[in-house]
Amino acid sequence: MIISWTPECNMAFLRLKEALVSRLILQCSDWSKQTVLCTDASNISTGAAWMRKCDSTGLLLPIDYAGRAFNKAERNYEVTRQEMLAVVWAIKHFSCYLLGRKFKILITHAPLTGLIHKHDITGQLGHLVLTLQGCDFEIEHIRGCQNVVPDFLSRTSYSTNYTAADDEIYSFPDPHISTGATHSATPIPSQSCWQWKPVSQAHKPI
Repeated sequence: MIISWTPECNMAFLRLKEALVSRLILQCSDWSKQTVLCTDASNISTGAAWMRKCDSTGLLLPIDYAGRAFNKAERNYEVTRQEMLAVVWAIKHFSCYLLGRKFKILITHAPLTGLIHKHDITGQLGHLVLTLQGCDFEIEHIRGCQNVVPDFLSRTSYSTNYTAADDEIYSFPDPHISTGATHSATPIPSQSCWQWKPVSQAHKPI
């Protein structure tokens, strides 16, 4: 099907982008409100939304969005490992806002609710679980229709599949080196991931 991109279509697209980063949509952080991190993963990408709960309406109001593509190896992960990576990556990405505070994680993959608190998991999945031990959070399973923002972000094609948050996730002690040196499991250079940022400095998270 051929789509004719008219000036009217372009104007509507620009208005939509402006609305998505306006005060009507993006909120400033308010630490007196409940902080919520929504994550999701598809077979190509991971997406996350940092939100806060509105006391009067109970709605989740977005503060920031983020996402990145899976690399070739991550696309071959089983669903549980992809979803776990999505949670860990999101926490590491927003760590400067989340660490030291209690927050809630909303996911659509039910097995993670029990798996994420286990202490006898080995391998890479165990490593991902271990990286969350210093965080104060509760995790809750929700239906897919309630997690539309991260779901959309996880189905987006990104040009970046490795970010600064991955430096901490994929760097771990090498058991073959007694000096405590570290190595990276993914030798892709760090880049800044795509983020949907407010257009005004006043609207950025504090």
